[in-house]
Amino acid sequence: MKNYSTSEERENIQLDSIAKSLFKLSPGCILGAINKCFDSNYGSKKMEIKYLDNNLINADNNFEKTETDIVMEINKEIHHLEIQTLNDQNMQYRLFNYAIAIGQLKKEYKNLFKNIHMPIQAIIYLEKNNNIVDQQIKLMAKNMKDWDYYIKTIRLWNYTIDDLLAKKMYCLLPLIILRYRKECASIVNTKSQAKKKKIPDELAKKSEELKATIQRLTDEIEKLFKNKLITEDDMHIMLLAIVNLTEY
Repeated sequence: MKNYSTSEERENIQLDSIAKSLFKLSPGCILGAINKCFDSNYGSKKMEIKYLDNNLINADNNFEKTETDIVMEINKEIHHLEIQTLNDQNMQYRLFNYAIAIGQLKKEYKNLFKNIHMPIQAIIYLEKNNNIVDQQIKLMAKNMKDWDYYIKTIRLWNYTIDDLLAKKMYCLLPLIILRYRKECASIVNTKSQAKKKKIPDELAKKSEELKATIQRLTDEIEKLFKNKLITEDDMHIMLLAIVNLTEY
């Protein structure tokens, strides 16, 4: 379960909520992002998505509650996607624990074994942080072979608007706005006396860049709708997301 205490963390939970809503748009809108996250090759006409409860309660473990971001069943395969703003050094362990909890959804007993079907997992990091590592764990025991467990790690800042369009990762377009939050914070929080004098000019420059990016995103999203690549509801929610993200 995630606990948010500081104002920054409470802000990040709102960002997470916006990002999660974008993954519940139409299949055509999220298809490219799904395929990229899970190294899959689903087609929109052959992709059946069912969103599962992301609040998991394990009755076998004193009704312990585990809260995840997005759990979905795609063509009868369970997928788990986490969306993260902050770097978390314990993320690998959290993801593995989430996988065990989600695997309980399809547990079965066979030949005296309790079989747990682990979900296909991925994580998206929204804001640039050079300390973020690929999510992987090596499980070791003396009486067993080592097991390398990998979770696909997506760094959103590595993608431009053109990249997202080319890969049909349309639902992620509004999140491009987030990169300006960190860039502006870096300008404001500089410790250099010389740079402090330039803060107003630098912020004005970033403001103009942001306006241009918002206009480009708006134009591209409207174009996607006109070309029937996304629905009107998709367009409406994506544009609302841009407005909300701009406030940050």
